[in-house]
Amino acid sequence: MAGETAFQSALNAQHTDKAAGVRRVYVKFIDALDTQAGLKALAGCSFAGQSIIMTVLNEDSQMTPPLNLIFVPQPDALPPLLTS
Repeated sequence: MAGETAFQSALNAQHTDKAAGVRRVYVKFIDALDTQAGLKALAGCSFAGQSIIMTVLNEDSQMTPPLNLIFVPQPDALPPLLTS
């Protein structure tokens, strides 16, 4: 039941963002130096005519969906590319 509530909450947040023209992209940096470099590199930039606004979140941040769902464990290696 709690999982369904979190899922519905995530859907509601996504619909609210979409109506406001907001798109979210999450980037996980390895360390604080990389995070600071990323913040500096993207400060004042835009993408597809939209301003980029960055916020630093920690692992305990309360958000929808939670960070542990956004950053699920990834495979050690990417799958091979298809060639024709």
